[in-house]
Amino acid sequence: MTSVSLYVGAYTEAPSLNPGLQSVILDPTTGQMTLNEVVIRSTNPSYVVTSSKGVYTASEVALECPPEATFISKEHTASSLTISGAYPCHLAVNKDETLIATAQYGSGCIDIFSLKSNGHLDEHVQHIQQNGSGPNQDRQTQAHAHQVQFLETTNQLVCVDLGSDSVRFYNFAQGLYCNQAMEVAMPAGSGPRHLIFNQDETIAYVLCELSETIVIIAKQDNEWKMIKELPALAGEENKEAAAAIRLSADGKFVYASLRAQSLITCYRVSNDGLDLNLVSSIATQGDFPRDFAITFDDEWLVVANQHSNSLTSFKRDTSSGELTFSGHSLNIDAPVCIAY
Repeated sequence: MTSVSLYVGAYTEAPSLNPGLQSVILDPTTGQMTLNEVVIRSTNPSYVVTSSKGVYTASEVALECPPEATFISKEHTASSLTISGAYPCHLAVNKDETLIATAQYGSGCIDIFSLKSNGHLDEHVQHIQQNGSGPNQDRQTQAHAHQVQFLETTNQLVCVDLGSDSVRFYNFAQGLYCNQAMEVAMPAGSGPRHLIFNQDETIAYVLCELSETIVIIAKQDNEWKMIKELPALAGEENKEAAAAIRLSADGKFVYASLRAQSLITCYRVSNDGLDLNLVSSIATQGDFPRDFAITFDDEWLVVANQHSNSLTSFKRDTSSGELTFSGHSLNIDAPVCIAY
């Protein structure tokens, strides 16, 4: 079987000794992982997305540093542009690979950049400042953009905002890059972090960091509405640290990571996508799983355990959704994102 390449974003500031964005090889027969190379030396490349032409990352740093969006081509040429907001934590490339958006947690804003035909960053085309707050006085005194996602079935950009308990949809129109079309309110104090869509983008599962719940929203009569809220992990104390959410390629299972509990939970999709049933939870064999990824063939799930400085791999049962630890772990300082 062909080995699988993945990119690992990380925090590089002390005490971490991580040099920046690195690539890792996964053996799909055993789940063993090996370091391949340092793709680029940078400060806090905490989120990573790939395209047909290369890989994008952003430096999660303060505004005065300044933060930058960076592209590294398959030929290892790089280009960067300054981001106009503090602590960018998420990126997304549109379907045509002509635009990239960044979400700035610290400033609660979004930047959109155009891309050249070879994938390199072209120019900054729009800045969107989000507003609002929530009831959690420690975490929600202002907007905190935590995720951006381009839709493929409609000409829209979605932003998940932890600070204002909202999911906002922005329309693209000729002559105006992006304007807000709709806002879906999440439960007060839930602190939405990331979402995933089903294949036809009519249902989304929103993982809320502060409440450690999953909120299901659906598009009905061309409007997005909240359907229900479910506990991400029943019977566990809420520690306000839910992190990543993924959907299996076949659309049958949703997975979420709970950082403080160091668990990955699995849910079976039911009721035509409008409900989730907890299947199981499994220890990540590490500490503080900030991110994880499922391989394209649905066979493996790899976890980035930030505090234990490790990647761990799990074999997926594609019928039941269950995970089994491979027995393999890879030492890597402060890993916080995995992308294939």
